[in-house]
Amino acid sequence: MNSFSRMKIGKQFNIVYVCAVVVPVLALGIFLVLNIYSMLLTHHRDLVHGSNNSSKKIMKEISDQIYNISDSIAYDSRTIEMLGGGYSSEREFRDAARSYTLIDNFVENYSQIGSITIYTTTQYASSFKYFRPVTDEIKEKDWYKTAIAQYSPFYQLIVEPNAYKNVEYSYALVRKITVLGSSSEAVMVIKISENYLEGRLGDSDYITLVSFDDKEVFYGSRRDYYGTLLPFEVDYDTDYYSGKFVEEFEGVNSLVEVSSLDLKQSESNLYITTIDKNALWSIIKTLLVAVSTVMVALVVPAVFMIKFSHSFVSQVNTLRDEMHKASNEDYDILKSFSGSHELQQAYGDLLVMVDTIEQQKVAMYEAMLNEKQLQNEQQEMEFKMLASQINPHFLYNTLETLRMKAFTAGDREVATGIKLLGKMLRYVLVNIGTTYTTLANELEHIETYIKIQKIRFDDRVNYSLTVDDGIDTEKYMLLPLLLQPIVENAVVHGLEGVDGTGYIQIHVYERCTSEKEAEGVIETGKYLIIDVTDNGNGMTVQQLESVKKSMTEDSISKHSSIGMSNIDQRIKLCYGDCYGIDIQSTEGEGTKVTVILPRYSDEPAKGIKSYGKSKN
Repeated sequence: MNSFSRMKIGKQFNIVYVCAVVVPVLALGIFLVLNIYSMLLTHHRDLVHGSNNSSKKIMKEISDQIYNISDSIAYDSRTIEMLGGGYSSEREFRDAARSYTLIDNFVENYSQIGSITIYTTTQYASSFKYFRPVTDEIKEKDWYKTAIAQYSPFYQLIVEPNAYKNVEYSYALVRKITVLGSSSEAVMVIKISENYLEGRLGDSDYITLVSFDDKEVFYGSRRDYYGTLLPFEVDYDTDYYSGKFVEEFEGVNSLVEVSSLDLKQSESNLYITTIDKNALWSIIKTLLVAVSTVMVALVVPAVFMIKFSHSFVSQVNTLRDEMHKASNEDYDILKSFSGSHELQQAYGDLLVMVDTIEQQKVAMYEAMLNEKQLQNEQQEMEFKMLASQINPHFLYNTLETLRMKAFTAGDREVATGIKLLGKMLRYVLVNIGTTYTTLANELEHIETYIKIQKIRFDDRVNYSLTVDDGIDTEKYMLLPLLLQPIVENAVVHGLEGVDGTGYIQIHVYERCTSEKEAEGVIETGKYLIIDVTDNGNGMTVQQLESVKKSMTEDSISKHSSIGMSNIDQRIKLCYGDCYGIDIQSTEGEGTKVTVILPRYSDEPAKGIKSYGKSKN
């Protein structure tokens, strides 16, 4: 921010424009373009998918109708009678065929039928109406061999020249007609009308291709697609295949969907392909409009910003030049200034400043004298503060001298007290500002404190310190000066009303749960517990609740809770909210303060956060 404020105003205007206009508009524009692209692409894909599904339904409808028509013809008694034979001449066969009108009815009523042809080995059969004799050429056709070998109908792509000697690709249903009581064979071929397919499928706005298995296309939106293989990779081995992709088609990136259609009573599939060549170009045109809108939203404000910036910077430069002249004691400056209202006010203030410059100099000299006097007074105060500081080594040496004098005078109790006081003072001063210390050092410090209190109160203060096996106090790290306020409260407040022998018990142990667990304070795990118990007068329920409330409210309302809130906050800040202290007290029996810490066996100081200085 400081570097920005030191830039020239023109550059600041440019940065503000980029940050306030260019970046947001570009971000919104990119989001808008991407969102429009995604929506349009999804929309066009849905349209292609809908067209593909519509084509599938049409082909399924046609295939099922042709199949049902073939059933009606193949199982009709008139058909079986017609193909049963017993004709004495071709004329007799033709007369019978002329009177056979079943197929005529289907051809007249179902426009999807392109042709119906029955190939028969019946004696004297001739090529008349819908019947054809089975020639050697027909017998060599794959579809004829397949039909003779099986009873179920099947769909077939038949490729053969038409009447104009052009290759014709026809989608047909082929089936064998069983002629009971006769040795003759018959195969019926029903071809689907190409004109009907064109009428049903050609109305789509998309290119539609229909192919049979992995063979050539037998229907396409244009004639030049006939007889070509699908120009896309299709997994013909997958049942119910469906593929949606963007592929180049006729030199244009197009949306393509290919799906398979399972034919009734057949192992073959139709593959319906729907192609939209215009979708991506339509999307691009829409995106160009969106991008153009974004560019206009950037360019128009830029033009106004440049004009305003140039005018404003020119005014500021004029004001700066005149102020620079005044700063060099050149007071021959412009008497009028044309600019924005605020800059005019600033220039008016400059004129006033020039008129009163001498008075300002006098005031400046007086201010400098006053500042110098204040600096002298401040230096004097700092010198006095330095002089009042006590060197810790001087304090240690003084206490040691007093201890030796007491020891020489034979007053061992005083000497011991001075030694303990120096030891305690050294621990406190060393650990001020440190992050952690060992549990052993903390317990030793507590013992030193209690020994000093025992010198003061004799048998009114007694203690025991117990550390369970398995706890290495030299390796376990914790916050320094954590236990002294607790023990101090136990001595000062817990034992103050005890007339007889006072007793403080300190117990360090591990356990997997805590009394706080039932209240949902901590989670199940392994914890280090330090209990500080006294046999004082204890507290009433109301007093205990008041102490706990003062801890939770981060305030100390009772003298007996001195330091407790601070300790609890230090533990929670360091280890987490699931740790802290718990207080239990019974009136007339005593008080127990429980310190709950994490137990880390792999890293002694794992849970201690790095704040302040670390102890070397």
